[in-house]
Amino acid sequence: MPGRGVAVAVQGTAAGPCGDRCPGRGRAADPWRCHPRRGARPGGGAAAGDAGGGRPASEAEGVGALDRLREWLPILLAFSSNSPFWDGVDTGYASYRSDVWSRWPCAGPNPVFGSVARYREHERETLATGTLLDAGMLYFDARLSRHQPTLEIRIADICREQDDAVTLAALGRALVETAAEEWRRGVPAQSTDERLLRLAGWRAAMSGVRGELVHPITGRPCSAAEAARALLDHVRPALVAAGDLGRVESGLAAVLERGTGADRQRADLARRGRLVDVALGAARRAEDAPVLT
Repeated sequence: MPGRGVAVAVQGTAAGPCGDRCPGRGRAADPWRCHPRRGARPGGGAAAGDAGGGRPASEAEGVGALDRLREWLPILLAFSSNSPFWDGVDTGYASYRSDVWSRWPCAGPNPVFGSVARYREHERETLATGTLLDAGMLYFDARLSRHQPTLEIRIADICREQDDAVTLAALGRALVETAAEEWRRGVPAQSTDERLLRLAGWRAAMSGVRGELVHPITGRPCSAAEAARALLDHVRPALVAAGDLGRVESGLAAVLERGTGADRQRADLARRGRLVDVALGAARRAEDAPVLT
């Protein structure tokens, strides 16, 4: 239309009201299209984020890594948070996308499997309930890829800043490498209850980097800076081996100083109280981002 244009804006959820176009409204025929209520299917108003992952040497190593990185994943969510608004309202969350995503019955932290056989058994038993359309709907925070020999970390929000996405991708790879090395050395996986992991994920979604998180080792409240230090200490050898230590250290420090995409979105709104400024700010940031080669 004359006088109008289209721009890319990197947000975990749409900030403005979307009326009947909002996922979960005006649709009754297809439950997978609009379930959970006010939620969305992949590709709709809220989709799965991605913090990269790694390439295990085998399925057994991949499952072993899955078992050993669960407690660390909420930190990636906190540092990627970029969805405070939903349908024109500030939800109070830093990552409301993750709250919407968690309403799928098959989403969230995975149990400790212990073997490929148990992983596949869990997959078969879940599909046998008839609740999921296919195995692609096993929306674990991390899972084995069904199409590539990789492990996917899916807990993250959609980073507003390109540098943040690069930082999280490097951390995701380092987490997988560290977990796989622990499996090869026979280090037992922590048996943290999945309900506690859900609490840690919820806390990360609510707080971002401006409130308390759950410490991945002690399970007690801690600042985002403390959680980041613990994560860096945990994956330091893998970061050094990949040549990523300096990039990740400076990337995490930058997020702690300026905030996440959620903080930037709220700042854009605060200037004039107009939600359109949130989308315009994200679009300008995407337009200014350098092209990675």
